[in-house]
Amino acid sequence: MNTFAFDDTGPPPGTNAYTTLIVVHGTGFHKGIFKRLLPLAHGQGIRLVLINRRDYYGSTPFTNAELELIQSTDPIKHNQFFGDRATELAEFVVAFAEREHLPKVDETGTIGGVAVMAWSSGNVFAQPLLSFADSIPLPTKIKLEEYFRLFIILDVPLWVLGDRDPSPTTLTGKLRDPSIPVKERLRSFNYWVSAYYDHPSTTSCRREDLIIWPEDDGTRSTAFSNMTASELEELTDYSALPRSEVSGQQICPEVFEEWTRKAIFDDTMAREFFPNVHVAAIWAEKSHWSCVGAGWKYKQLLDEYRERSVTGRHLSIIKIPGANHFPHWDQPKQTMDVLEQILNGSHRHP
Repeated sequence: MNTFAFDDTGPPPGTNAYTTLIVVHGTGFHKGIFKRLLPLAHGQGIRLVLINRRDYYGSTPFTNAELELIQSTDPIKHNQFFGDRATELAEFVVAFAEREHLPKVDETGTIGGVAVMAWSSGNVFAQPLLSFADSIPLPTKIKLEEYFRLFIILDVPLWVLGDRDPSPTTLTGKLRDPSIPVKERLRSFNYWVSAYYDHPSTTSCRREDLIIWPEDDGTRSTAFSNMTASELEELTDYSALPRSEVSGQQICPEVFEEWTRKAIFDDTMAREFFPNVHVAAIWAEKSHWSCVGAGWKYKQLLDEYRERSVTGRHLSIIKIPGANHFPHWDQPKQTMDVLEQILNGSHRHP
Protein backbone atom coordinates (compact mmCIF):
# COMPACT_ATOMS: atom_id res chain seq x y z
CA MET A 1 0.00 0.00 0.00
CA ASN A 2 1.26 3.48 -0.87
CA THR A 3 1.97 5.70 2.10
CA PHE A 4 2.52 9.40 2.73
CA ALA A 5 4.96 10.66 5.34
CA PHE A 6 3.21 13.33 7.38
CA ASP A 7 3.41 15.63 10.39
CA ASP A 8 0.29 16.06 12.54
CA THR A 9 -0.35 18.65 15.24
CA GLY A 10 -3.06 16.47 16.73
CA PRO A 11 -6.45 17.90 17.72
CA PRO A 12 -6.71 21.32 19.38
CA PRO A 13 -7.03 20.76 23.14
CA GLY A 14 -10.39 21.02 24.83
CA THR A 15 -12.63 20.83 21.78
CA ASN A 16 -13.99 18.43 19.20
CA ALA A 17 -15.31 21.26 17.02
CA TYR A 18 -12.31 21.73 14.77
CA THR A 19 -11.40 21.40 11.11
CA THR A 20 -8.47 19.33 9.88
CA LEU A 21 -6.35 21.02 7.21
CA ILE A 22 -4.24 18.65 5.09
CA VAL A 23 -1.46 20.47 3.23
CA VAL A 24 0.29 19.34 0.03
CA HIS A 25 3.64 20.93 -0.85
CA GLY A 26 4.95 22.12 -4.22
CA THR A 27 8.02 21.23 -6.29
CA GLY A 28 11.41 20.84 -4.65
CA PHE A 29 10.19 21.90 -1.21
CA HIS A 30 8.78 19.14 0.98
CA LYS A 31 6.34 19.41 3.89
CA GLY A 32 8.96 21.11 6.07
CA ILE A 33 8.39 24.41 4.24
CA PHE A 34 5.13 24.67 6.21
CA LYS A 35 6.64 23.94 9.62
CA ARG A 36 6.25 27.54 10.82
CA LEU A 37 2.48 27.03 10.70
CA LEU A 38 2.55 24.06 13.08
CA PRO A 39 2.82 25.97 16.40
CA LEU A 40 0.06 28.38 15.30
CA ALA A 41 -2.57 25.84 14.29
CA HIS A 42 -4.15 25.08 17.66
CA GLY A 43 -4.52 28.78 18.43
CA GLN A 44 -6.70 29.02 15.33
CA GLY A 45 -8.71 25.92 16.22
CA ILE A 46 -7.14 23.91 13.39
CA ARG A 47 -5.62 20.45 13.26
CA LEU A 48 -2.79 20.71 10.75
CA VAL A 49 -1.46 17.75 8.78
CA LEU A 50 1.50 18.22 6.42
CA ILE A 51 2.11 15.41 3.94
CA ASN A 52 4.99 14.55 1.65
CA ARG A 53 3.91 13.61 -1.83
CA ARG A 54 5.00 10.37 -3.47
CA ASP A 55 8.63 10.49 -4.62
CA TYR A 56 9.53 12.74 -1.65
CA TYR A 57 11.38 11.43 1.37
CA GLY A 58 9.47 9.13 3.67
CA SER A 59 6.63 8.58 1.20
CA THR A 60 6.34 5.68 -1.22
CA PRO A 61 8.34 6.30 -4.43
CA PHE A 62 6.51 5.92 -7.71
CA THR A 63 6.99 2.51 -9.30
CA ASN A 64 8.52 2.10 -12.74
CA ALA A 65 5.05 1.31 -14.09
CA GLU A 66 3.67 4.53 -12.63
CA LEU A 67 6.58 6.57 -13.96
CA GLU A 68 5.98 5.08 -17.41
CA LEU A 69 2.48 6.55 -17.31
CA ILE A 70 3.53 10.08 -16.37
CA GLN A 71 6.59 10.09 -18.64
CA SER A 72 4.48 9.02 -21.62
CA THR A 73 3.06 11.42 -24.19
CA ASP A 74 -0.21 9.47 -24.25
CA PRO A 75 -3.13 11.48 -22.73
CA ILE A 76 -4.89 8.25 -21.77
CA LYS A 77 -1.91 7.24 -19.65
CA HIS A 78 -1.80 10.70 -18.09
CA ASN A 79 -5.45 10.37 -17.14
CA GLN A 80 -4.76 6.99 -15.57
CA PHE A 81 -1.82 8.38 -13.59
CA PHE A 82 -3.71 11.36 -12.20
CA GLY A 83 -6.86 9.35 -11.61
CA ASP A 84 -4.73 7.12 -9.41
CA ARG A 85 -3.45 10.22 -7.55
CA ALA A 86 -7.05 11.20 -6.83
CA THR A 87 -7.78 7.76 -5.43
CA GLU A 88 -4.69 7.52 -3.22
CA LEU A 89 -5.20 10.99 -1.74
CA ALA A 90 -8.88 10.24 -1.11
CA GLU A 91 -7.95 6.94 0.54
CA PHE A 92 -5.38 8.69 2.74
CA VAL A 93 -7.93 11.28 3.90
CA VAL A 94 -10.55 8.63 4.66
CA ALA A 95 -8.11 6.33 6.47
CA PHE A 96 -6.71 9.21 8.53
CA ALA A 97 -10.17 10.54 9.36
CA GLU A 98 -11.42 7.15 10.52
CA ARG A 99 -8.28 6.23 12.45
CA GLU A 100 -8.12 9.60 14.23
CA HIS A 101 -11.89 9.90 14.71
CA LEU A 102 -11.95 13.32 13.08
CA PRO A 103 -15.13 15.35 13.55
CA LYS A 104 -17.35 15.23 10.49
CA VAL A 105 -18.70 18.33 8.78
CA ASP A 106 -21.44 19.95 10.86
CA GLU A 107 -24.77 21.07 9.42
CA THR A 108 -23.50 24.62 8.82
CA GLY A 109 -20.66 23.33 6.65
CA THR A 110 -18.15 25.58 8.46
CA ILE A 111 -17.03 23.42 11.40
CA GLY A 112 -15.43 20.00 11.39
CA GLY A 113 -14.49 17.93 8.40
CA VAL A 114 -11.39 18.15 6.26
CA ALA A 115 -9.96 20.82 3.99
CA VAL A 116 -7.19 19.99 1.53
CA MET A 117 -4.76 22.74 0.54
CA ALA A 118 -2.14 22.46 -2.21
CA TRP A 119 0.61 24.99 -2.73
CA SER A 120 2.01 26.04 -6.09
CA SER A 121 2.65 23.16 -8.52
CA GLY A 122 1.52 20.71 -5.86
CA ASN A 123 -1.94 21.39 -7.25
CA VAL A 124 -1.07 19.22 -10.24
CA PHE A 125 -1.04 16.24 -7.89
CA ALA A 126 -3.78 17.33 -5.44
CA GLN A 127 -6.42 18.94 -7.66
CA PRO A 128 -7.21 15.54 -9.26
CA LEU A 129 -9.19 14.96 -6.06
CA LEU A 130 -11.79 17.15 -7.84
CA SER A 131 -10.95 16.90 -11.55
CA PHE A 132 -10.67 13.10 -11.38
CA ALA A 133 -13.30 12.56 -8.70
CA ASP A 134 -15.05 10.16 -11.05
CA SER A 135 -12.01 7.84 -10.76
CA ILE A 136 -12.35 7.43 -6.99
CA PRO A 137 -13.97 4.10 -6.01
CA LEU A 138 -17.55 4.54 -4.84
CA PRO A 139 -17.03 3.25 -1.25
CA THR A 140 -14.14 5.69 -0.75
CA LYS A 141 -16.11 8.53 -2.31
CA ILE A 142 -19.10 7.94 -0.01
CA LYS A 143 -16.89 7.97 3.09
CA LEU A 144 -14.93 11.02 1.91
CA GLU A 145 -18.13 13.02 1.45
CA GLU A 146 -18.69 12.87 5.22
CA TYR A 147 -15.50 14.87 5.80
CA PHE A 148 -14.35 16.71 2.68
CA ARG A 149 -15.69 20.27 2.52
CA LEU A 150 -13.04 22.61 1.11
CA PHE A 151 -10.22 22.63 -1.43
CA ILE A 152 -7.73 25.50 -1.08
CA ILE A 153 -5.39 26.50 -3.90
CA LEU A 154 -2.39 28.43 -2.54
CA ASP A 155 -0.51 30.65 -5.01
CA VAL A 156 -0.68 28.38 -8.02
CA PRO A 157 1.25 29.25 -11.23
CA LEU A 158 -0.64 30.00 -14.43
CA TRP A 159 0.50 26.91 -16.27
CA VAL A 160 -1.48 24.70 -13.87
CA LEU A 161 -4.59 26.44 -15.24
CA GLY A 162 -3.45 25.76 -18.80
CA ASP A 163 -2.21 29.29 -19.50
CA ARG A 164 1.06 29.93 -21.26
CA ASP A 165 4.29 31.74 -20.42
CA PRO A 166 3.97 35.37 -21.62
CA SER A 167 7.74 35.70 -21.98
CA PRO A 168 9.21 32.33 -22.90
CA THR A 169 12.54 33.76 -24.07
CA THR A 170 13.27 35.39 -20.71
CA LEU A 171 12.45 32.33 -18.65
CA THR A 172 13.92 29.80 -21.06
CA GLY A 173 17.19 31.69 -21.11
CA LYS A 174 17.57 31.80 -17.35
CA LEU A 175 15.87 28.62 -16.16
CA ARG A 176 15.82 26.08 -18.97
CA ASP A 177 18.86 26.70 -21.17
CA PRO A 178 20.84 23.41 -21.05
CA SER A 179 24.07 25.29 -21.81
CA ILE A 180 23.83 26.96 -18.39
CA PRO A 181 25.14 24.75 -15.56
CA VAL A 182 22.39 23.13 -13.52
CA LYS A 183 23.56 24.75 -10.28
CA GLU A 184 23.40 28.20 -11.88
CA ARG A 185 19.92 27.54 -13.25
CA LEU A 186 18.83 26.34 -9.81
CA ARG A 187 20.22 29.51 -8.22
CA SER A 188 18.31 31.59 -10.78
CA PHE A 189 15.12 29.63 -10.14
CA ASN A 190 15.46 30.03 -6.38
CA TYR A 191 15.87 33.78 -6.75
CA TRP A 192 13.00 34.10 -9.23
CA VAL A 193 10.53 32.04 -7.22
CA SER A 194 11.35 33.54 -3.82
CA ALA A 195 11.67 37.24 -4.70
CA TYR A 196 9.29 40.01 -3.68
CA TYR A 197 7.89 41.75 -6.76
CA ASP A 198 6.67 45.34 -6.75
CA HIS A 199 4.44 44.92 -9.79
CA PRO A 200 3.25 48.22 -11.33
CA SER A 201 -0.32 46.99 -10.81
CA THR A 202 -1.89 43.88 -9.32
CA THR A 203 -5.43 44.99 -10.18
CA SER A 204 -5.25 45.91 -13.87
CA CYS A 205 -5.34 42.29 -15.14
CA ARG A 206 -2.84 43.41 -17.80
CA ARG A 207 0.22 41.23 -18.13
CA GLU A 208 2.37 44.17 -19.15
CA ASP A 209 1.91 45.39 -15.56
CA LEU A 210 3.66 42.32 -14.18
CA ILE A 211 7.43 42.09 -13.69
CA ILE A 212 8.69 38.94 -15.41
CA TRP A 213 12.17 38.83 -13.90
CA PRO A 214 13.37 40.67 -10.77
CA GLU A 215 16.51 42.74 -10.71
CA ASP A 216 19.25 40.86 -8.90
CA ASP A 217 21.42 43.57 -7.38
CA GLY A 218 22.27 41.56 -4.28
CA THR A 219 20.30 43.83 -1.95
CA ARG A 220 16.71 42.74 -2.47
CA SER A 221 14.99 40.59 0.13
CA THR A 222 13.70 37.16 -0.83
CA ALA A 223 12.06 34.37 1.13
CA PHE A 224 15.42 32.62 1.02
CA SER A 225 16.96 35.62 2.79
CA ASN A 226 14.99 34.44 5.80
CA MET A 227 16.51 30.96 5.66
CA THR A 228 19.93 29.80 6.67
CA ALA A 229 21.85 27.65 4.22
CA SER A 230 21.23 24.64 6.44
CA GLU A 231 17.49 25.41 6.58
CA LEU A 232 17.29 25.63 2.79
CA GLU A 233 19.06 22.30 2.48
CA GLU A 234 16.79 20.79 5.13
CA LEU A 235 13.58 22.00 3.45
CA THR A 236 14.36 20.91 -0.12
CA ASP A 237 14.30 17.58 -1.91
CA TYR A 238 15.08 17.68 -5.63
CA SER A 239 15.18 13.93 -6.23
CA ALA A 240 11.60 13.90 -7.56
CA LEU A 241 12.28 16.43 -10.31
CA PRO A 242 13.78 14.11 -12.96
CA ARG A 243 11.47 11.23 -12.02
CA SER A 244 7.94 12.62 -11.86
CA GLU A 245 7.86 16.40 -11.40
CA VAL A 246 9.20 17.59 -14.76
CA SER A 247 7.07 15.11 -16.70
CA GLY A 248 3.98 16.19 -14.78
CA GLN A 249 4.65 19.81 -15.68
CA GLN A 250 5.15 19.21 -19.40
CA ILE A 251 1.64 18.02 -20.14
CA CYS A 252 -0.18 19.93 -22.88
CA PRO A 253 -1.64 23.26 -21.60
CA GLU A 254 -5.05 22.41 -23.04
CA VAL A 255 -5.13 19.34 -20.79
CA PHE A 256 -4.47 21.42 -17.68
CA GLU A 257 -7.16 23.84 -18.81
CA GLU A 258 -9.66 20.99 -19.08
CA TRP A 259 -8.71 19.63 -15.67
CA THR A 260 -9.29 23.06 -14.12
CA ARG A 261 -12.70 23.23 -15.78
CA LYS A 262 -13.67 19.80 -14.46
CA ALA A 263 -12.47 20.61 -10.96
CA ILE A 264 -14.28 23.94 -10.55
CA PHE A 265 -16.45 24.94 -13.52
CA ASP A 266 -18.35 21.78 -14.42
CA ASP A 267 -21.96 21.55 -13.24
CA THR A 268 -22.16 17.77 -13.61
CA MET A 269 -18.93 17.12 -11.69
CA ALA A 270 -19.90 19.59 -8.97
CA ARG A 271 -23.34 18.03 -8.62
CA GLU A 272 -22.34 14.37 -8.66
CA PHE A 273 -19.01 14.45 -6.79
CA PHE A 274 -18.62 16.21 -3.46
CA PRO A 275 -21.39 18.77 -4.10
CA ASN A 276 -20.73 20.53 -0.78
CA VAL A 277 -17.05 21.16 -1.46
CA HIS A 278 -16.15 24.81 -1.95
CA VAL A 279 -12.93 26.04 -3.57
CA ALA A 280 -10.79 28.95 -2.38
CA ALA A 281 -7.98 30.28 -4.58
CA ILE A 282 -5.36 32.33 -2.70
CA TRP A 283 -2.81 34.48 -4.48
CA ALA A 284 -0.02 36.61 -3.01
CA GLU A 285 0.30 40.26 -4.00
CA LYS A 286 4.10 40.26 -4.35
CA SER A 287 4.49 36.79 -5.82
CA HIS A 288 6.01 36.23 -9.25
CA TRP A 289 4.00 37.13 -12.35
CA SER A 290 2.68 33.61 -12.91
CA CYS A 291 0.89 33.38 -9.57
CA VAL A 292 -0.50 36.92 -9.66
CA GLY A 293 -1.67 36.15 -13.18
CA ALA A 294 -3.35 32.99 -11.93
CA GLY A 295 -5.29 35.03 -9.37
CA TRP A 296 -6.54 37.17 -12.24
CA LYS A 297 -7.23 34.10 -14.36
CA TYR A 298 -9.56 32.58 -11.77
CA LYS A 299 -11.61 35.79 -11.75
CA GLN A 300 -11.69 35.79 -15.57
CA LEU A 301 -12.84 32.17 -15.67
CA LEU A 302 -15.44 32.77 -12.97
CA ASP A 303 -16.92 35.65 -14.98
CA GLU A 304 -16.80 33.73 -18.26
CA TYR A 305 -18.54 30.66 -16.89
CA ARG A 306 -21.18 32.75 -15.15
CA GLU A 307 -21.94 34.35 -18.51
CA ARG A 308 -22.49 30.83 -19.85
CA SER A 309 -24.80 30.10 -16.87
CA VAL A 310 -22.35 27.54 -15.49
CA THR A 311 -22.44 27.40 -11.70
CA GLY A 312 -19.86 24.73 -10.94
CA ARG A 313 -18.36 24.85 -7.46
CA HIS A 314 -18.47 27.86 -5.20
CA LEU A 315 -15.17 29.70 -5.78
CA SER A 316 -13.69 32.39 -3.54
CA ILE A 317 -10.60 34.32 -4.68
CA ILE A 318 -8.46 35.82 -1.92
CA LYS A 319 -5.37 38.04 -2.11
CA ILE A 320 -2.75 38.07 0.66
CA PRO A 321 -1.39 41.65 0.75
CA GLY A 322 2.36 42.13 0.95
CA ALA A 323 3.18 38.42 0.66
CA ASN A 324 5.16 36.60 -1.99
CA HIS A 325 5.20 32.93 -3.03
CA PHE A 326 6.22 31.82 0.48
CA PRO A 327 3.65 33.40 2.82
CA HIS A 328 3.69 30.33 5.07
CA TRP A 329 7.41 30.89 5.70
CA ASP A 330 7.73 34.69 5.81
CA GLN A 331 4.27 35.58 7.19
CA PRO A 332 3.04 32.45 9.03
CA LYS A 333 0.66 34.28 11.38
CA GLN A 334 -0.93 36.27 8.54
CA THR A 335 -1.24 33.07 6.53
CA MET A 336 -2.94 31.21 9.38
CA ASP A 337 -5.33 34.13 9.91
CA VAL A 338 -6.35 33.95 6.24
CA LEU A 339 -6.76 30.18 6.42
CA GLU A 340 -8.87 30.41 9.57
CA GLN A 341 -11.19 32.91 7.87
CA ILE A 342 -11.51 30.63 4.85
CA LEU A 343 -12.24 27.60 7.01
CA ASN A 344 -14.96 29.38 8.98
CA GLY A 345 -16.60 30.69 5.82
CA SER A 346 -15.72 34.37 6.20
CA HIS A 347 -14.39 34.60 2.64
CA ARG A 348 -17.43 33.15 0.91
CA HIS A 349 -19.15 35.42 -1.53
CA PRO A 350 -21.81 34.98 -4.22
